[in-house]
Amino acid sequence: MKAQLMKSVTDRIAWVIASGFFAGALPRAQGTAGSVLALLVWQMLPAPFGLPFKIALLFSLSILGFIAIRHCLIFDNEEDPGWITVDEWIGMWLSLMIIGDTRWRVAVLGFVAFRIFDIAKPFPIRRFERIPGATGVIMDDVVAGIFAGVVTTVIVSNLGW
Repeated sequence: MKAQLMKSVTDRIAWVIASGFFAGALPRAQGTAGSVLALLVWQMLPAPFGLPFKIALLFSLSILGFIAIRHCLIFDNEEDPGWITVDEWIGMWLSLMIIGDTRWRVAVLGFVAFRIFDIAKPFPIRRFERIPGATGVIMDDVVAGIFAGVVTTVIVSNLGW
């Protein structure tokens, strides 16, 4: 991470959020780490926190993530730096929300599907990645999350899980 990003409290808060709450600080596999952390947090939400709460949580994280990414990109010359992993959180949570099944085996299948779509970036995901700025950083993960959620739901329903 660029040293100039850590000058103010606002810079530090933006970095913590953009890094996916420190997942991006790892030396390798930051996207996978961010996705795993997102999965764990989502699965640990208490059962009484229903769909409206989860929608509000995802919406709030998306807004905060967008603002944080936009702030951090000012200090980074890359279009989508690997240390930014809040976008993985957003895509992973969207995938799990679409799946709607909180059983661990289904959530792990959703995680695997999300990572495959996020890494391979089949059409049209790569097109969304090309959008400049924070929007592009987030949108490819949003579309990967939608694909993963739909594919996982189809697989689970066909397996009779």
